[in-house]
Amino acid sequence: MNRRVLLTAVLALALMQVAPDVLAQFKVNAKIEAEDLMRSSTCISVSHGTGWVNHSSNFIYGTCGNRHWLCDYRVLFECQYLCCNEYVAVPVEIPVTGNYFVYAFVANWADSAGIVGNRGCGRTDKQECSGWFVAWDTLSALDKVLESAGTENVPKKRLWKTYPYNRYCGRFALDTISLGSDKTDCPGSDPRECSPPPTVFTLTAGSHTLYLKVAEEYTLIDWLYIAKVGDPPPTASPGRSWQATAVDGRSTETLLPSGFALKANYPNPFNPETIIEYVLPRKAEVRLTVCDIAGRPISALVNSTQEAGNHSVRFNGSGLSSGTYIYRLEALCESCGGMKTFYKDEKKMTLLK
Repeated sequence: MNRRVLLTAVLALALMQVAPDVLAQFKVNAKIEAEDLMRSSTCISVSHGTGWVNHSSNFIYGTCGNRHWLCDYRVLFECQYLCCNEYVAVPVEIPVTGNYFVYAFVANWADSAGIVGNRGCGRTDKQECSGWFVAWDTLSALDKVLESAGTENVPKKRLWKTYPYNRYCGRFALDTISLGSDKTDCPGSDPRECSPPPTVFTLTAGSHTLYLKVAEEYTLIDWLYIAKVGDPPPTASPGRSWQATAVDGRSTETLLPSGFALKANYPNPFNPETIIEYVLPRKAEVRLTVCDIAGRPISALVNSTQEAGNHSVRFNGSGLSSGTYIYRLEALCESCGGMKTFYKDEKKMTLLK
C-alpha cells in the first residue's frame, strides 16, 4: 500500500470516528435502544430517571429550559426553534420493499410531574405538548417553513404527537408513530384518550435513515422498533438495563440526572466509620437512612431541611456486626425548576470487622 492510499484510509477512519451521524446500521424487528442514537447535543439528554421516573433502562429526551406548554400544535414549534433545534438519526437496513410501522416505548414525564397549577393528567381541556417531528431520509424536511398565515412552523404532517393518554402518565407504554395529528383532531372527546391510527411508511429495500427532531421537552423514548406491516408488534417492556449501558465511553454514573447525587461512601469496606456524601441542587427536605440488607431502617442519619450544596455525614457502625448495609437518600424539593421533585437513591456499603 503506497503512502497516499494509506493516508486516505487513515483520514476516512478518523472522519468515521468524529462524524456525529455515522452509526451502525440497525435492523428491523429488533429493539433500537434510544441511548445508542445519542450524538453531541446541547438539549437531548440520556438518563434512567432515578428520582423522577425511576425507569429500569436508559431513555433519551429533549429539554427546553422547563418550558412546559399546555397547548396544541400551534405553539409546539416554540421549543424546537427557541430552545432546541436538535435531532437523533436512526440508520436502518430495510430488507425488502414494503409498508412499515415504527413502534416506540415512550412516556410523557412532564405531564405527570406536577407542573405547578397546570397538571396535564388531570385536565380535559389541555395537555402537555409532548412529541417529536419525524422524517425518513431527508433531514431538511423537518426545517421550519413559512405557512400561508405568515407564521414559521414545521409542517404538521411531520408531527408525532405522543398524546398523554392516561396510561402514559408517569409510566412507559408502547406507541406507534402517528404523524399529522394533534388534540384539535379529536373534537368532542377527551384528547388524552384520542388514538390516531399509525402512519404507514412505504420504504424500498436498502439503507434508510429515520430522523427524529425535538418538538417539546420530556418526551421520553426508551427504544424504537421498525416492523413490516403484518409482522407481530414488539413486546411492551423496558430495554437493556441502565447499569449495563455506557454511551460514548461515559460510565452509567455520569448518565444520572444532573443535580441530586448520592456518592459512594469511603472508605468501603470500613471499620468502624465511613463518610457518606451527597449533593443537593436546591434547598430540600432530606432523609438519609442506614438499613440492613433487607431494607429495614437501622439508623436515621439526617431528617431535616438542608440548603443546596455538597453534604457529608459520618456513620459509625461500631454497634453493628460485619455485613452489607444499605444507605438510602430521599429528598423532596418544592421549587426545583418550578416543580415538586422527589429524588431517591440508595447504595451498598460493607462493614468488615
